[in-house]
Amino acid sequence: MINVATRNAMLNTITLTHVSLHTDEPGADGTVGEIDIPRGVVVFSAASGGRIYLTDNVSMPITDPVTITHVGYWNGATFVLSQPITAQDVTTPSNFVLQATTTYIEI
Repeated sequence: MINVATRNAMLNTITLTHVSLHTDEPGADGTVGEIDIPRGVVVFSAASGGRIYLTDNVSMPITDPVTITHVGYWNGATFVLSQPITAQDVTTPSNFVLQATTTYIEI
């Protein structure tokens, strides 16, 4: 097991600037199943307890019916990592919101 101080140090070296939404596991380059919408801008907290949290909600407009299954994180144009989420069906135009209180990355 990696101790919390080491996990925090590792997380604090990661720079994440954008988020993408996907209909499938994004793959090594982050483009598989990416929904054709602008990527959302993200800011994460400093690491604490082996986690970094989104600092503000991120709202992304969805115009076409889709099932969102994954979130991808980017540093500019460079794909960094992805997370599976509980599948969410969007059937009418709406905003998909990543909640700051529940969106985190953990080692």
